[in-house]
Amino acid sequence: MSTTSISKLKRHPAALASAITAACSGPAVVKDSYYASGGVFHWSVVDASTSTILSEGCGTDRQSSNPAYYAERIRFQSVQGAMLSETVTWEDVTKEDERPPPLDDDAYWCTDAGLTSLRTPRFVPIQECIVTVDLDPAATIQKLDLIDAHPWAHGRALSLLVQHAGVLSLRYRAGCIDMGDAQSLASQSWSELTILP
Repeated sequence: MSTTSISKLKRHPAALASAITAACSGPAVVKDSYYASGGVFHWSVVDASTSTILSEGCGTDRQSSNPAYYAERIRFQSVQGAMLSETVTWEDVTKEDERPPPLDDDAYWCTDAGLTSLRTPRFVPIQECIVTVDLDPAATIQKLDLIDAHPWAHGRALSLLVQHAGVLSLRYRAGCIDMGDAQSLASQSWSELTILP
């Protein structure tokens, strides 16, 4: 879902401007700058009856092609019959730093670490097409709302009714939307979260 690239620039435009400005008063040192782009996802799971936060966090999405990636992070305890609200939003992040940015460091990408951080919401299509995979899923989807709080966030919110402990697997419903890659997406499934006993 994400691409990450690093480039080393010999002269950063802002640093070059500073060097030119300072040329009359003495020598200036222009430092190298490193740039990297990647993505993060934010999640929260709340018990709807008590407003208790069961799980929340932020992580890089560099391993999001791993079908179990989300469920390995979104883990919490709950009981049969509980109503939950799960919210997931995605961001594209561009970093500038004096060193090569660490590509898999959640703390780095989810905060403003580095010289600069530029964050923009990432639109992930066909979220409205999500359905459960299993005949007896760990939770059933009661409601799905799209989040389009431009310019702050894009994502989705699921209202879930817990059936039993286990991993909730999701997929895109075939034929839900007319997209060129909708059929291939519909054949994919992933583990969304883990409900612990």
